[in-house]
Amino acid sequence: MLALGACGGGTELAGGATTASSQSTTTGSNRTVPSANTLPTGSSLPPSSSSTRTVPSASTLLASSVPPTTLATTRFGQCASGSAATDVPTQWRTWPRRTAVIDGVSLPVVLADCESRWVQGMRGITNTGAVRGVLFDLLTTQDVPVSVEGAAIDVDVAFFDAKGVFLIGVQPERCSSNCKAFSPSVVRGGTYPYRWVIIAPRGTFPAGIKRDVSTLTVR
Repeated sequence: MLALGACGGGTELAGGATTASSQSTTTGSNRTVPSANTLPTGSSLPPSSSSTRTVPSASTLLASSVPPTTLATTRFGQCASGSAATDVPTQWRTWPRRTAVIDGVSLPVVLADCESRWVQGMRGITNTGAVRGVLFDLLTTQDVPVSVEGAAIDVDVAFFDAKGVFLIGVQPERCSSNCKAFSPSVVRGGTYPYRWVIIAPRGTFPAGIKRDVSTLTVR
């Protein structure tokens, strides 16, 4: 699950990943956002969504040197339907499937494309079954720190901008409440809005993923 909150620190790892502490922080005046969950191996942050955010009617991924891939038309609060499946956890059985391609490495994922799915994310998931994790499409760019709460296993979180360019990766400690929050802008300094977040079991991401160089495409 993804939750918006106050920013927290972390130690940057190779390739732009950060290890975040589970130390609690106060949220102050930040908006509460549905919590989202885990990203694949070794890099990235989980995105969150805010209850007041406006969302475009369709989501598109503009990948570097790749034609835009138009995903299911989805309005805020409405979820795209997927075919029923028995090879993934019960919580994900009606979610659409996608393939996230990072630097040529294909990762089958479920798509979290609406508020209820952002809230569920990796919460309570101990085995991802036939997929490698969750791809969060926040439908528009965000620049708000988020935290990962309720993940039942160790995860990696990766943040990508609207064009699919990798911004940062985070390896948060497991945390059930009052978790530290992070974002590309907090970790790097400056302004780095993101749209896509992948949360996956620790070690899922390809080795050598590099900030501002590695790219995500969605199929």
